Amino acid sequence: MLRAIALQQRHRISYWDAAVIEAARAAGCDVVLSEDLADGHDYDGVTVRNLFLDAA
Repeated sequence: MLRAIALQQRHRISYWDAAVIEAARAAGCDVVLSEDLADGHDYDGVTVRNLFLDAA
């Protein structure tokens, strides 16, 4: 929870998005699929991919 709050403040994203990213990091994931966050953005080692952009 504290890591998610720090990530939220550092990257100016919602707490809930930060919590998802931190949960992924804790599970050993380096990629998160999301339509809400910036595609390709690296959040301290976890990269976001938006698969809906590839479908266009």
